[in-house]
Amino acid sequence: MGKVALVALGGFAAAIGTAKYTAGSIQIVSVIAILATTLLIIRWILNYAEKHPTLATLEGTEVILWQQQQIMLAAKNMPAPQESKIIPNPGGSPPQSNPPQGVQE
Repeated sequence: MGKVALVALGGFAAAIGTAKYTAGSIQIVSVIAILATTLLIIRWILNYAEKHPTLATLEGTEVILWQQQQIMLAAKNMPAPQESKIIPNPGGSPPQSNPPQGVQE
């Protein structure tokens, strides 16, 4: 289910629950407030989707993967980063260098 459908379903369930367990003018005011809040949240979601259509269709790790792909594509013509010196953590244990590659013990 999409985000808008989940918000609409939650707002509808809240409105039904409120209508069932309240009475009088409080019931009407509560249901109207819940439906207005639900519509406001749906409008915010749709505004975000208009501004950021790619991010609005992806969720969680898909967004991270998409961002990493964008960074890799943007960095194709850049040189590889240079090896940097290991900087020790002042409050921690001393850093350990990586073992040599390809050496069998």
